[in-house]
Amino acid sequence: MTTTETTADEALPATATPVSSPVHPPGMHLMDPEEWRLQRASHVFRSAESFRWFTRQNRDELVSNGALVAPAGRYLVQVEIFEAAVMRIGRRLAETLRR
Repeated sequence: MTTTETTADEALPATATPVSSPVHPPGMHLMDPEEWRLQRASHVFRSAESFRWFTRQNRDELVSNGALVAPAGRYLVQVEIFEAAVMRIGRRLAETLRR
């Protein structure tokens, strides 16, 4: 009788979704937008209104790159992507101020 080894990939059923798939990205961290502002960015967005203005002005970009998602019908911040987007948008705005 011969023994064959099975790799981890072969052990998965054909319909299984790997943990690192785009559907379930590793480290996905969702937060309520106001919680995110209070816990991680109150020094940048000092008021809830300034944060709401930022998200209104940049909503299309934030949604299209996955920084704002609405899996249950209300917006949530995808923390890592949102923070990168805030920096990218901030750099772009800083460039316009220099001109």
